[in-house]
Amino acid sequence: MFSTTKTPTQLVCIFSSSLELVDQTVRQAVMFLKEQNSQIKIFGFTLILREALNNAVLHGNKGNIDCWVKFNLTVDGKILKMTVTDQGKGFDWRERLKYQEASPDQISGRGLILIRSYGYNLSFNDSGNRLKLEKVIE
Repeated sequence: MFSTTKTPTQLVCIFSSSLELVDQTVRQAVMFLKEQNSQIKIFGFTLILREALNNAVLHGNKGNIDCWVKFNLTVDGKILKMTVTDQGKGFDWRERLKYQEASPDQISGRGLILIRSYGYNLSFNDSGNRLKLEKVIE
């Protein structure tokens, strides 16, 4: 399942928990930003988006294809806003935000550090299954 809704300032994608559909969502988001003539740097944007979507599929929904992920992208003037929601039970994001660095040999746990290093402000809902990201477009 993959559906997309687009307005002049917003893109919404809802998809089954699949890494192939993560790729499709990233392509849709990049096309949307190009249509917006956004000045956001595409490499950093795709890195952060892919990290958030992969986490929703692999950790949130545990790869269960019957579960969905919802991605919302809004460009509001000079502010880029993204929300990623999964159907998982969430995680203890308060504890995870305490970590400021990751070991290079870690196979997971670098996502939040990357997000902050690229200048995105982040927040979660209480349960930790909805991530909100904001960045000022320079």
